[in-house]
Amino acid sequence: FAFPEALQQYERALELWSQVDDPEERAETSRIKLTRRAAETAYLSARAARAIAHIKAAIALIDPDIDPVTAGLMHERLGRYHFAAGNTDAGLAAYSEAVRLVPDEPPSAERARVLAAKGQMLMLLSHGMESRVLCEEAVRIATEVDAKAELGHALNSLGVDLALMGDFDAGLQHLYRAKEIALELDSIDD
Repeated sequence: FAFPEALQQYERALELWSQVDDPEERAETSRIKLTRRAAETAYLSARAARAIAHIKAAIALIDPDIDPVTAGLMHERLGRYHFAAGNTDAGLAAYSEAVRLVPDEPPSAERARVLAAKGQMLMLLSHGMESRVLCEEAVRIATEVDAKAELGHALNSLGVDLALMGDFDAGLQHLYRAKEIALELDSIDD
């Protein structure tokens, strides 16, 4: 949990990356993975602007036509970071792009993740009906593919949606289950 210190190390590694001959051959990671780690660590350090800059740099390194799933997951993170920075319009646009990029078929944890993420933002913006539809689909997919983290994330938002719509028992049941999963998986966000 030493996120600021880790961020310094990731950013130093990125600074040095170009000084190494064939860094992809020599490193135990790729530039994309390293940049994504820097972005997530910046986010966990409450440095949303740096997280946005790093994830945009990672997005620029990938071709969404070749790897739409990875591109979609990076847009999902971009949405989270924009939301953390207080820019809900940019966040919602990034989440929409993530949902567009990650294919419906075959069902996947990645698809459940982007649906749950967009559903969460819609829930936080008081668009409960839209959020509920996305979160219910995310729960269905996550259950089908046994994606526990994605299930917990979707249940978290769905529980709030249902409670705000007056179905308190179902809402609380989903929230309690989401909390169990978050504790089990040590999910900081959830």
